[in-house]
Amino acid sequence: MNLRKIFCTLNLCLLSCAIFANNKPLTIILDWFVNPQHAPIVIAQEKGFFKRYGLTVNIIQPADPADAVKLVAADQADIGIDYQPELYLQVANGLPLVRIGTLIDSPLRVVATFQSGDIKTMADLKNKKIGVSISGVGDAILDTMLRYNHVDPTSVELINVNYNLVQALLSKQVAAISGAQRNFEIPELALAHHPARVFYPEQNGVPNYDELIFVANKNNLHDPRLLAFMQAIDEATQYIKQHPKESWQLLIKAYPTLAKPVSMKALNQAAWNITLPLFTNNSIALNAARYTSFAKWMQQQKLITTVLPIADYAVDLRR
Repeated sequence: MNLRKIFCTLNLCLLSCAIFANNKPLTIILDWFVNPQHAPIVIAQEKGFFKRYGLTVNIIQPADPADAVKLVAADQADIGIDYQPELYLQVANGLPLVRIGTLIDSPLRVVATFQSGDIKTMADLKNKKIGVSISGVGDAILDTMLRYNHVDPTSVELINVNYNLVQALLSKQVAAISGAQRNFEIPELALAHHPARVFYPEQNGVPNYDELIFVANKNNLHDPRLLAFMQAIDEATQYIKQHPKESWQLLIKAYPTLAKPVSMKALNQAAWNITLPLFTNNSIALNAARYTSFAKWMQQQKLITTVLPIADYAVDLRR
């Protein structure tokens, strides 16, 4: 065993001992029901990576997606799954939240239409109806994408279809949808025999950002369980990428509803194949420049008034 391995093993032992000395269960609350996007969390549980770090982890599926940040801010959960764009708004509104890690380090939201339709570029959306589900950051992303392609946002009509984006497009209620997930709605359209033409925010004027992040209460950053959790997530991610088939089987064994009925299994397996390469390899690392760049974009969009110091809302727990 080389010196690096000895050093890493010693650090793991010291960290695990510190946590075992006060083995309080750690609670993570998801942003929604378990799906392929949460695979590193599930695999860390199923393969015993959390236990290796002295952790007992409770995985909670919320009744409302907003519950995660609310419970973490209220100190009723230790870690929550959040979204980088929304984090700026939450911190601006006084919630004591800090990003401690990243799950998926690229955007998932896209603008989509039918591949076989007459909309070939974003410029073709002028004077068209676009289905949307959530206002706020989503509207700002669409606005930026349209302007980037020289389309006046006032020339399009936004139709609120709630979460029925695919149905709205299939029924031709709208010409395109904004806010669709590239790893869910897009394969859902393909499975319905209507392949999508997709326009990506990061290719159309929107700064790159992390879609899914881990947040904790800023008053609890001293808790050694947080770093241990993130290190276990990194091990689980490495395992998933090295053993994708075995990991998929572990996922649906732990959460059988992902594979029932057959149509749901087909969608989740398609989502799994798309999502797998999107998991970040170093979940703890923080790209401060990219976070600041997105904060400036948020300010330009008048979503926030002030660009705060990075330490106010995002940290690298190793520093």
